[in-house]
Amino acid sequence: MTAPLPATARSPSPSNSGDHTTVTAFAGFWGVGQPATLQIGDIRVFSS
Repeated sequence: MTAPLPATARSPSPSNSGDHTTVTAFAGFWGVGQPATLQIGDIRVFSS
């Protein structure tokens, strides 16, 4: 079993959108039989 993440965690995910000008972000998780909440506070997209 892995250790839980802290209350606030960064999860960088580099990608290449090619010629596309929009991004769709999906977030989710699998619970372990207990009610849980997933909060997304900030999504940032940077140009390289």
